[in-house]
Amino acid sequence: MDTEAKFKNLLAAFMGLYNQINASEKRQYDFGTGTMLHPSEIHTIEAIGQNTGINVTELAKLMRVTKGAISQVIKKLEAKGMISKYFSDDNNQRVLLKLTAQGQTAFDGHNRLHQRQYDLLKKELEHLGDEQVRFLAEVMGSIERSFEQL
Repeated sequence: MDTEAKFKNLLAAFMGLYNQINASEKRQYDFGTGTMLHPSEIHTIEAIGQNTGINVTELAKLMRVTKGAISQVIKKLEAKGMISKYFSDDNNQRVLLKLTAQGQTAFDGHNRLHQRQYDLLKKELEHLGDEQVRFLAEVMGSIERSFEQL
């Protein structure tokens, strides 16, 4: 197989993976609460669950989005009963975030989903040798760097 054909095969495989990931980022999911959540919402729940007491500014920095964007997600999550706000004990003007019981259920469900994904991928890749894994990591790194250059 010539270089051009190899590149086209690799690109086709990558685009298939990219399309699957892109489609999954547009779907809503129920993580055990009966409430459908967008990926941005569950990832916000994940960040708050891992950083109880975080404020909006810190959360925006952590998630690499604007304060305005994270504020919109927070409003939606509050309306869905997933998170609550409270005032800091040492500063009555500092608003902090925490998960509600329903938010904790979603957080736990999301963690279970990631564990299932990890287990499935591990099973898919267990036949690969160390050199093949290193090669795949190198290829993925090359693809990532090419996207960064765009």
